[in-house]
Amino acid sequence: MQGDCSDPSLLGTFSENHDQPRFASLTGDMSQARNVLTFTLLTDGIPIVYEGQEQHYNAQGGSSDPYNREALWFSSYNTSSPLYTLTSTLNAARKHAASDDASYLTAHASTIYTDPTTLAVRKGKMVLVLSNKGADGSAYNQSIPAAYAGGAGVTELLTCNTLTADSSGHLDVPMASGQPRVYYPTSSLSGSGLCGAKKKKKARRVSVEFVA
Repeated sequence: MQGDCSDPSLLGTFSENHDQPRFASLTGDMSQARNVLTFTLLTDGIPIVYEGQEQHYNAQGGSSDPYNREALWFSSYNTSSPLYTLTSTLNAARKHAASDDASYLTAHASTIYTDPTTLAVRKGKMVLVLSNKGADGSAYNQSIPAAYAGGAGVTELLTCNTLTADSSGHLDVPMASGQPRVYYPTSSLSGSGLCGAKKKKKARRVSVEFVA
């Protein structure tokens, strides 16, 4: 994408649409669905979430069109479902990263580690560690090289656990159940409302009426 497109930041990035089978109709693994959404919302481009994806719709009655066009009210607009709350957190993380770093939205994501089951991507100050192992994946530690400056403290935004990069900037990332990890410098979380950090207050609108 970066080689063939003049500006990938202007592309729409999506993982579901009305022409393709729902991801949940292909696998019911919630961990893999979480990885798909994490990449969709936090990689390059303008993230697009197909309605119902945040509710883990699985196209009951058939796997493709028209069964993947379910009405959103079938979900009762559940704002507590696992993928809805994940989407909310990821959107807050993306919004904060853009506010914290003016170049975040146009910065190109770069792959800093990959193996058959793991993909680590840096975009601005954010590092994603994605897995395809699924919910049955075992617990282990994955070393991600040169993720941050040596000794940097980072917070994983989905669990709020913290890590410190070693002297070479490597992160020793605890992985389990195939869950995605999203890291951001702890010192840069102020105003985000994430993981205990205070949320930036919105400016109050004041209306003034002039009377002649």
